[in-house]
Amino acid sequence: AKVGLIYLNRKNDAGISNFGTQLGDRSDLWTLNASYQVSPAVKLDGSVNYMRFKDAAESSKAWYYVARATYSLSKRTSVYTSVAYMNNRGLSNFSAAGGTAGLRAENGGNSTAVMAGLRHNF
Repeated sequence: AKVGLIYLNRKNDAGISNFGTQLGDRSDLWTLNASYQVSPAVKLDGSVNYMRFKDAAESSKAWYYVARATYSLSKRTSVYTSVAYMNNRGLSNFSAAGGTAGLRAENGGNSTAVMAGLRHNF
C-alpha cells in the first residue's frame, strides 16, 4: 500500500485567476491519496481533496473525492474505471469532470462524474 499527502498554497501575484475574481487570488489545497495492489492484476486507489479560498468574496471551499480501479490485461495494457464527487460550498463551482468545457457546477453546487477507459503504454 502507498499513501501520500500533498499541501499546496497558491498566491496569484499576477492578478490573473482561472477561478474568477469572486474566489480571489489565494487558496490552499490539501490532498490525501492512497493506492493498494489487490492482486498482480488489480489496483485500487483514490484521494480526498480539500480546497479553501482565503480571500473569496464569501467563504468558499470544495471537497473532491475520487475512487479508481485498474485491471491489467498485460504488462502494457489495462482497463480502468473511476468515480468522482465534487462538493462545492460558497462561490466554488468546480466540476467533478475536471476541465471539461461547459460542465461547471452552480456556485455551491455538487457534481458527480464516472469514467472508464482502456490504456496502452507505448
